[in-house]
Amino acid sequence: MNITAKHIQRSNIIAIFPQGTISLPEASQIFGLYSADQVKGATFSDNPSMLTRIFEFPVTGFQWIFEPTKIRLEDKMNRSPQDAKLAIEMKRLLGALYPDRQPSAYGFNYDMIYRIDTVIPIKEIVGSFLKPSSLEEVKEFGWQYTLVKDKGKRAETYFFKMVSPIEYGVHANFHFNEVVLPKSEDLQESFERKYADADESLAHITM
Repeated sequence: MNITAKHIQRSNIIAIFPQGTISLPEASQIFGLYSADQVKGATFSDNPSMLTRIFEFPVTGFQWIFEPTKIRLEDKMNRSPQDAKLAIEMKRLLGALYPDRQPSAYGFNYDMIYRIDTVIPIKEIVGSFLKPSSLEEVKEFGWQYTLVKDKGKRAETYFFKMVSPIEYGVHANFHFNEVVLPKSEDLQESFERKYADADESLAHITM
């Protein structure tokens, strides 16, 4: 089985902080970190019941989601990690907003579509756990697994879903239990490398 095409649909970076160590930013703080051109069309929403504040920047393609213990930066333009530069932007804003705070963990998420050069053998895969009478009715299926590495310091989670006879939709999460974020360039390099490493998830499949 070989990959013939790969298309990214979504990516983000998440930083997780211990309870009570960070506060939700004010709109003026976030908008003040961008130029006048970058804030054109930008929006801010505050959900007090969910303790969540969301900032959308259409010009840059960034979406910031702030929660009491979690900060997520989304790319809304479906760009490759190399083009989106989310890691560099995450480090820039964290340094400006919380210069004396470090996360307890961080992670990368990617949603991708892979096209392969063989037809996905539905019956062979689901036949190991579905009754033969049900096989003809199966039109789509999915599965998830997690690999724990470095004695729990790192984890990789993959969710597969068949979206056509020769295509998989894959969600990949790379989680790091590290209390210090790498330098900006190193974090960006890791963000790009893990996107490439996600291809190995298809190599785990035996068929």
